[in-house]
Amino acid sequence: MEKLSGCLMARLAESGEEYPSNLIDEINRQVHPPKPVKQNDVYIRAMYIVSDQVNSQGGCFATEDLDHLATLLVDSPVMVGHRRDSLPLARNFKAETVTQDSRTWVKSYFYWMKESEGAEDLKGNIDGGIYKECSISFLFLLPECSICGKDIRQCRHVPFQEYEKAPGQTEIAHFKYRQIERVLETSLVYRGAVADTKITDRLSPVADATGAIVGAATASLYSKDAPEAIPGRMMFGRSRVEIGSIGDFQPADGEKLFVYPYQPGLLITAHKRQAEVNIDAPIPLSDIVQKQVVGLLKRVGADEFSGDFLLYATKGKERLNGFGLMHLLKSGMNLHRLHLRCCDLMMMNSDSLEQQDFASRLERAKAIGGLDISGAFEVLQLKKISVPEWHDYQAGKGPADYRFGLELVSEDAKGVLTRHILTRGSITAAVVAGVSFLNNLHMRCELTIPGQKRGLKNITCFNLPGMDEQAVVLAAITSSATGTEVVTVKDIMPGMDLGTIGLIGSPTESESPKLHIKSDGNRLALLFPIGGAWHQAIIHHFSARLFGSGRRFVADVTPIDLDHAKIKADRTLTLKTVVRHGQLILLRQAKRDILFGDAPGLWLRPALIDGEERYLFYADDAIRRQAG
Repeated sequence: MEKLSGCLMARLAESGEEYPSNLIDEINRQVHPPKPVKQNDVYIRAMYIVSDQVNSQGGCFATEDLDHLATLLVDSPVMVGHRRDSLPLARNFKAETVTQDSRTWVKSYFYWMKESEGAEDLKGNIDGGIYKECSISFLFLLPECSICGKDIRQCRHVPFQEYEKAPGQTEIAHFKYRQIERVLETSLVYRGAVADTKITDRLSPVADATGAIVGAATASLYSKDAPEAIPGRMMFGRSRVEIGSIGDFQPADGEKLFVYPYQPGLLITAHKRQAEVNIDAPIPLSDIVQKQVVGLLKRVGADEFSGDFLLYATKGKERLNGFGLMHLLKSGMNLHRLHLRCCDLMMMNSDSLEQQDFASRLERAKAIGGLDISGAFEVLQLKKISVPEWHDYQAGKGPADYRFGLELVSEDAKGVLTRHILTRGSITAAVVAGVSFLNNLHMRCELTIPGQKRGLKNITCFNLPGMDEQAVVLAAITSSATGTEVVTVKDIMPGMDLGTIGLIGSPTESESPKLHIKSDGNRLALLFPIGGAWHQAIIHHFSARLFGSGRRFVADVTPIDLDHAKIKADRTLTLKTVVRHGQLILLRQAKRDILFGDAPGLWLRPALIDGEERYLFYADDAIRRQAG
């Protein structure tokens, strides 16, 4: 016994960490674990994952894109060193944009189970500063050059080299990550590509010397009650809506301009007073939806408030378009997908904000003290721009187009707001009339364009939620080679009517009459003209059966010198139109074809595959997929 030795270890019992209940609710709502987690089941930390500064690879995120990136981060895994040969050790469940050290950051909240293997080691290494930096892996379509605004892979500028932009002015080139599609994962790394990334246990907003919350962009809005709307003021949700193209909008003298990505949703006005919440919505809401929205508004932490909110919906990491939102509201199912964003604040705790300008009212919403930043409400993130800056947008030097377009709010000297929904394409607003149902899948309707006498008849589309008489839709109108108009319904604007719609500009034309196809075994060569020049798309390992089931095929697209008279094709199809938007190409079929079935559109989308710039070829079923 004398030679035996041992070691006895003991640990003081801990009461455990406590987290705001809404963080636990957010985990269950966003991640949907098979067994809902409870307060004592998890550890929660946050990471400052990316900012708007240039990283070590010469790229950066534009400030106006960080809000979209934060949305995509939700429900992504947390890995180690970007290794994908092992399972994740944690999961992101919430993300928001905050301001720190004069930089805009995306702050992502992640959790892991206390009972998982290595859980205590992970917590100890994070809190002890061993695991300190982080990184992100994501997919995007366009590296936009900071010098010329073009795809930096195709221009002459090289990241980190200095160029003269104007006489006597130089700038170091970098590129912006544009058209961000998906976040694959975040990782704990030994050194982040972005300077000053960090992991923290601070889950609440940072307060400055005055006690105000330091947090820009999507700092949460918690309020409790709301008064009635302030009369005599045109509020954000009731302001005029203009729809057109970026190139056609001309600001008036003295107008203030605020720009951000267009965000599909239902604009509602909400009032709270003495714990009673009232909602003014432009369309009837069912009892179950009304109860859900009132429940969200009751969590707002002020005794009184009155403001405009955007009610929107997500599916996974993707924001649903108007059709998807209408489907959700009508079905009353999956209401956990609904979110609210504060778009304007007119009164808070009996303080009238009526005389403040648009930006000041939103700053007031962001700076409400004593709030938990991880709440259910976000505040609209916008960027104030000058008229010269807007001219850069028109000239194509501003940010690249967004998935749903660009939204601009102009405020005149009297404080009246006008919302401008702008795209770089031929999108216009139209009112639905003459609805008739052809079968379970398709309907036929007429469209009228405000301000124009003519109507568009016999428009056939899928049966989509909200496509009723007097509904307002966003539609692309182009002309074919035969002179007939081609109308594609893109989205619906819930709650809009003729009195709130204005038009800017007119649709542009893009047409192509023929698609020539040559087949070499399971490889297809597609020949088609864009803007007077011929292009060739080589589709590899093509199968009509797999194409019809939704499979995507790798393709290579190149311009080609071709004499129309010398084209030797196995078959030729008549197309309605060929549309090119940046590098994205859409071929619209005129009728069903044995190779491509009844797909209304054939898409060629640029993608980076194994480090090479190539394309994906697939059928157009995006509307049906989103509405589901």
